[in-house]
Amino acid sequence: MYDTHEGGRVDEPSISGLAELGAIIRDPAQRKAFAADPYGTLAQHQIDLTAIPPNLIETLVDLTHEELRALGRVRQSLLGSGASLGDIAEIV
Repeated sequence: MYDTHEGGRVDEPSISGLAELGAIIRDPAQRKAFAADPYGTLAQHQIDLTAIPPNLIETLVDLTHEELRALGRVRQSLLGSGASLGDIAEIV
């Protein structure tokens, strides 16, 4: 189990699912597929929806392709500036 910023707990399968979800958002073709059919894209990647916080999935499903692209660009910019993954989690 890992602590989250809000004081909740996330187990290791969630971390794996979150990493897969991040990979989808970073890849232009997969991001476009996710924007068009979020649940179908997650199923195609065999992501266990029960291992990801439902409010995160709901939030991402509501984002447009361009909003998902912007989210990915912010992450990449932060990584490029030397921000740690913990710093990114605090900002994004």
